[in-house]
Amino acid sequence: MDATDLDYDLPSQLIAQTPVEPRDSSRLLVHRLETGRIEHRIFSELPELLGGELVVVNDTRVVPGRLRLRRSTGGSVEVLLVEERGEGVWEALVRIPPGRVASYEEIAARIDAPGAVRAVGNALARNPVAFLIPCHRVIRKTGAFGNYRWGPARKKAILAWEAATSGRGSLKR
Repeated sequence: MDATDLDYDLPSQLIAQTPVEPRDSSRLLVHRLETGRIEHRIFSELPELLGGELVVVNDTRVVPGRLRLRRSTGGSVEVLLVEERGEGVWEALVRIPPGRVASYEEIAARIDAPGAVRAVGNALARNPVAFLIPCHRVIRKTGAFGNYRWGPARKKAILAWEAATSGRGSLKR
């Protein structure tokens, strides 16, 4: 099979933006191999369509992942995929590259909530994973480290290591 056989035009207005409720009423395209016929059905009809075949459902959870990506221009970014972001805070945090820091105020502004500085601090304080979720890269606007769940010495050590290994040599904003 040639991959171009799978190319087709799909207008964006035909792509669902939210899941249908109930979920098993979603549309299902069925291609009958023996006749080449295409049928439009709904997902709740799947057991009937399979005719007694075994279906294995994978309901395992995906663990958070850390991705290190490089752009063709040489730039890099770290992305942490997590389930709970604490009011958008984690998504904003992954944009702070190693060797750089941002203030609580800057994070609040990035999530379009400039008055939520305290909420940002509270969300960071609930971070259960040191280093993996880079809350250590957030400091006070004065440049002071502020509080850190695992202690100021650990925060300082992590930031120093990141500055040294990122090629920046020192912390930058």
